[in-house]
Amino acid sequence: MTIRPLAALLLLGLMQVLHVASVNALSPSPSPRPPPTPIPSFVGSPSPPPFAAGQPVSSGAVVPLQATGIVVPNGQSTVAPLNQRFVGVQNINPQINSAYEILPVLTNIVAVHLSQVPGSNTYLYMERPSGYHPNMSPPIPGNLIAGTLNLDDLQWTGVVSPDGLFCSGHTVTATGKVVIVGGHQLNAGYPSGMASVRIFDLQADPTHLIKVANLSWNRWYPSPTLLPTGRVLIMGGTQAVGAGSKSNPTYEIFDPSNPTQNPLPQFNVDPTYLKNVKQNYYPFNYELPTGDLFNFCSRYGRILVPETGVYRNVAVPSRPGVINAQFPYTATSVMLPLRPENNYTLAEFIIFGGAPQVGYQPEFTLAGRISHRMRLRWNQTANGSYSYDFQDGGWGEEWGGPGGWAQEDMDIARVMGDATLLPNGDVILLNGAQEGVAGDAAVGGGARANYPALWAQLYQPDMPRGQRYTTLAASTIARHYHSTAVLTTSGTILVAGCDRCGNLLSDVDFLVPSRFMMNPDRQYIKAEYRSEIFYPPYFYDMANKPRIITLNGDTSPSNVLVLGYNEAFIVSWGSELANTTGVTPVTSVSIVAASSTTHSFNFNQRVVFLPMTNIDNRAGVVRLLTPPNPFVAVPQYYMVFLLNGKTYSRGRWIQLVDKAGVANMK
Repeated sequence: MTIRPLAALLLLGLMQVLHVASVNALSPSPSPRPPPTPIPSFVGSPSPPPFAAGQPVSSGAVVPLQATGIVVPNGQSTVAPLNQRFVGVQNINPQINSAYEILPVLTNIVAVHLSQVPGSNTYLYMERPSGYHPNMSPPIPGNLIAGTLNLDDLQWTGVVSPDGLFCSGHTVTATGKVVIVGGHQLNAGYPSGMASVRIFDLQADPTHLIKVANLSWNRWYPSPTLLPTGRVLIMGGTQAVGAGSKSNPTYEIFDPSNPTQNPLPQFNVDPTYLKNVKQNYYPFNYELPTGDLFNFCSRYGRILVPETGVYRNVAVPSRPGVINAQFPYTATSVMLPLRPENNYTLAEFIIFGGAPQVGYQPEFTLAGRISHRMRLRWNQTANGSYSYDFQDGGWGEEWGGPGGWAQEDMDIARVMGDATLLPNGDVILLNGAQEGVAGDAAVGGGARANYPALWAQLYQPDMPRGQRYTTLAASTIARHYHSTAVLTTSGTILVAGCDRCGNLLSDVDFLVPSRFMMNPDRQYIKAEYRSEIFYPPYFYDMANKPRIITLNGDTSPSNVLVLGYNEAFIVSWGSELANTTGVTPVTSVSIVAASSTTHSFNFNQRVVFLPMTNIDNRAGVVRLLTPPNPFVAVPQYYMVFLLNGKTYSRGRWIQLVDKAGVANMK
């Protein structure tokens, strides 16, 4: 049955109301909340294309538009502006004006793992071997399990891997490469990658992952964290595949500048922490501006000095309640932006959703509909160490959360979600399910979750309590287990993945099924090769959007400005709309690190606001200072975004380098 655009939107809206009502009936009654403050509507503002309007899609590895089943206006295989491509497959809320757009290209890889390549608009996709590729190739040895998508021209390029990448961890290096650690056992002709360290260098070799080192331990579900020294901490994961496998007792340190080091330095993980978390799967690790590491898994956390193995004598409050954060009850988490107003002495962590840890039929358990937020303050002591404060956190009596955690009700229950930080500090929640848990079903490898959380949500951390969540547009694609999302250079979000989305229950029909999503019997299969772009509301505020013209006088977006710490640089800007009179004002500036995401956690997500030392809004020139040290902003590539209120520009790349070697002096 063909569902026309208006009918599709009405159906989605009706289903949302019905499902929210049913969820509310099953969930504890939340405290009454005041009506949320509406986001300004930008309807009617011109919507420039995310890609070059009218530019032909690249030939070769790129699948033509018609292959996705999307109707193309006038039958042209061109990359048209969003308002020309919209054919009823996205749910645009006319009051908020956010949208999902299905990209007119199928990737040959399910984005179980997704990483932005620093300094580029290219994204590395990685998966487990599968027989559901769009080219219908069987899972034979040599069948590719990695590839890149360039969003500038929609060019897809296959990438050869030396071993199994599935269930690995990955982040970026200070020099702009992607590092992938651990992975899967021998499978489908691919050697075991559980103890491998590989590097992807887009500039040196865009078609190969290169194995450069071995870990001392097999690691399945590890978390790598880029450190201020440029080294990479590798923590967690089990020594074999699957729940119940033995946890790793140590974490290891890999140095990209000395890849042949063998064995890698390693330090013991706190045994009490390991006992509490049971299995240290993809721990939420965040580099603090003190140089210490905040480490959290399941409902428990610690603070440690990452390159010495010393644990601080700090009691990290446990997450209250029965909602777990780690696999298979998978939640998502972010550290909110670091700001110069408090001299970078406040960090805030949020855990969104998850699932209750129950032993009976977790597949049919309602996902968590709560989030927990905690503030961490610190002061430097006379001996150069730090004292940490979780308990007060500056919340006031309004919050009163147990042990430093403040609880809020989410509008939608969500397990296996993804949380993406925007350049303005707001958070977009998307993907996941409203019922069940992560993982493969015991029979047939199908989903263990149902009722996809199709609607994106906006979380505004600076709004009053009860007004922080706003429901946005709905996708038409289920994104459950093994789905991913990363911020792009335009400030939109690339959404992809899901290889366990077959035979699931849903209260909303999928409006635009791809022929590659269905087998000959028209039953949904579990591999999803379509990617989407999600447009947050701020994207459409063209009348107030700044446009970066130069960085230190350089007009070329392809050039990367290299800067040290506490170093001044100058940005000139204009307005996104050519016909805008005057210069759009700028109120703040942020830098955003390249994303690297899998299993609902972004290992390298970091937003830091910069001090503005001088600004001329009439001339469109601002003088900025980079962060004071490599602990606030770890040395690596960052995108610079100019903000006018909460409306932000497109990003331009810079690279922060620890020229004085401060991190190695600590």
